[in-house]
Amino acid sequence: MQFLPYGMICSVMEWYVNNRFDHHDYQLKPKHRFLSQHIMVNDALPNRILSGTVVVKPNIDRFTPNGIIFKGESQETPCDVVLLATGYKVSFPFISQSLIPTDKNQVELYKYMFSPKLAHPKTLAFISLAQPVGALLPIGEMESRWFAQLMANKLSLPDRQTMYEDIESKRIFMKRFYESDRHTIQVDWLDFMDELAAQVGVKPPLFKYFFTDPELWRALAFGPSLPLDRIKSPLKTRLPDSRKRRGTKSLLNITRFVGLILFMIFAYLLNLIL
Repeated sequence: MQFLPYGMICSVMEWYVNNRFDHHDYQLKPKHRFLSQHIMVNDALPNRILSGTVVVKPNIDRFTPNGIIFKGESQETPCDVVLLATGYKVSFPFISQSLIPTDKNQVELYKYMFSPKLAHPKTLAFISLAQPVGALLPIGEMESRWFAQLMANKLSLPDRQTMYEDIESKRIFMKRFYESDRHTIQVDWLDFMDELAAQVGVKPPLFKYFFTDPELWRALAFGPSLPLDRIKSPLKTRLPDSRKRRGTKSLLNITRFVGLILFMIFAYLLNLIL
């Protein structure tokens, strides 16, 4: 995603989901772009709207003794229960605010794990304190491996200046999302997993595999979004030797790889222009 223009990615995704059901027709189309908020998937919602068991309403204007008046409406809507789906509050009541301060769900942590303010930052780690567009458990596993390596003195954290620079870069990334207390620890799953894998030393060298093992590179680049760190991992996860399976490289495969590289170069240049 980092090599493609943000607007182009959003346009493709918006086209795809609207082909499944048009969000404008269901009164669900937001004002922001597709990747400007945490993604919610609910296949049952369109059918519920069509059947009338769910009614889409605007924002709440005010409460009345017996119900609610929505914005743009003058008639009261009677109701018995109001569920405020406000999400979670990022806070650590068991830790002094002077050590780990939080404000409006924002917290200064390197890779959302370590506080540069501590005398020994590596001794306190927050595992799985992130909101990914994807699975959280693989992130927690990778963070646990990193923390274990730090505790065993096999790895070390960078200097405080580097950690603060990373925290600032995360703040800049967060501007992609509309302003909300919900979007303070948001990460893109693949990019963040690559960041963590690089810290542990298990990030697959895709550029190297492109030349030494094209079949494995193709599986990694276009296959399922799995924890790719398993391939170059201290856990020594076994993989079939793709070189025994792929046989002689065909001219078609080479052409595909060259075409992909040219497309990535074009997308990168387009991103610079836009």
